[in-house]
Amino acid sequence: MLAIRKLNGLVLWCAVVMVAVATSRASAAGGSITVELPAGAKVVSAVATAGGVNLDTRGTVDNRAVHFTNLLLNVPYDVRIDLADGTVMQGVNLDWYDTEPARKNAEPMDDDDLAEIKKILAVPAFANQQDILMMNGTHDRAALLIRFLRTSDFHSDTGGEVIWRVEIWYFKNEHGGWAALNDVNKVLRRERYPSPKEYLAATSKVQWLQTLGGITLTKTAADKTVDLAHPPSTAPATQPAVGP
Repeated sequence: MLAIRKLNGLVLWCAVVMVAVATSRASAAGGSITVELPAGAKVVSAVATAGGVNLDTRGTVDNRAVHFTNLLLNVPYDVRIDLADGTVMQGVNLDWYDTEPARKNAEPMDDDDLAEIKKILAVPAFANQQDILMMNGTHDRAALLIRFLRTSDFHSDTGGEVIWRVEIWYFKNEHGGWAALNDVNKVLRRERYPSPKEYLAATSKVQWLQTLGGITLTKTAADKTVDLAHPPSTAPATQPAVGP
């Protein structure tokens, strides 16, 4: 009987916790994101992913705009929109990976900083090609979107295969030199293609856009609009790599 009472008490406690969490989320919800698209864009799917809580919100299409509603506040969202012509507009959040404040009055990143980071990436590894697609940083720290390709032969390769990875890497300038924080990397895409032709067909229309990444709604700014009616140039950030 005592065991049954303890079990019932545990069930009740879990139920209270679940209600509290649900109530907290509901009270934090209510924001919206609207993405305005170019004329003629036909949306196949649209999703806004809340960072850190593994929660997706599907968008609704109204003419040339996609609307995401009832979103959480103070949570960064990455938006992905797939179009009928194969274009994928993928939001990328290049904010720092945690809440550590940036160093005040940090100098801008210069050519020497970038050269040192490229040397780190050039260290022999499984990928034989590394391309920096975009970055956000200072002389103190930086977040980079990087494409890794394996186009040369590898174990289990059936001939001419391509392995494609797109990841966010974080770098910090400490003790007079840059270092990669490898334990916090974020993998956005990791795929294997039978040939360069299939690789290019699958990836050439992927657009990585910071304007669709890390969108955070707050109590004072609960509704935001992203204007892609005149999309930014996709070169060189989203140009496909040359196949082997």
